[in-house]
Amino acid sequence: MAKQREWFAAVLRGHYGYYGSPHNYPALNGFYREVRRIWMLCLRRRGQKSRRMGWSEFETLMARFRLPVPHITRTWAQARI
Repeated sequence: MAKQREWFAAVLRGHYGYYGSPHNYPALNGFYREVRRIWMLCLRRRGQKSRRMGWSEFETLMARFRLPVPHITRTWAQARI
């Protein structure tokens, strides 16, 4: 879990750094939600059929293994360049 979290966190930090212009927050948030959904599906696939992970269990794991939330990395002046 910790290695997966580190990999997803690195992907998110890189995405925020590259696409973090001021007008792009909705797309950053959408990417964050999609990464969370994919991680949940990967974890869900690992369990037995009778014990599938639901969103409530995933939220409990997310409290322990937090991912970086979307944030704007460039100012308006930097975005115009």
